[in-house]
Amino acid sequence: MKDTTKLINSLKEYMKEYDYTQRDIASKLCVHESTVSRWLNGGNIINQHCNAIKFLITGELNNSQESLTNSEKMILEKLKTLNEVEQAEVNLFISKLKDKRSS
Repeated sequence: MKDTTKLINSLKEYMKEYDYTQRDIASKLCVHESTVSRWLNGGNIINQHCNAIKFLITGELNNSQESLTNSEKMILEKLKTLNEVEQAEVNLFISKLKDKRSS
């Protein structure tokens, strides 16, 4: 609980520093805006999302790094360099993949 609170406070600071909205964060993390709202209001965060938030804020993979392949690490490093349009394109692609998997 304490780590989650610290993470959410860091996310709030990050949003304030870069003038990001909940929608911006949702887009960057490929989640729904209501999910970000829930986090910011003290709701539960699954471990996968915690790692994604940490990566977004710090640019580091932290303890999840050991479980990633070299290819996955390269992809994450490349994602950090994308502009907003490119991020939106990646998010759309991921959404289509998710839809395809669920059907």
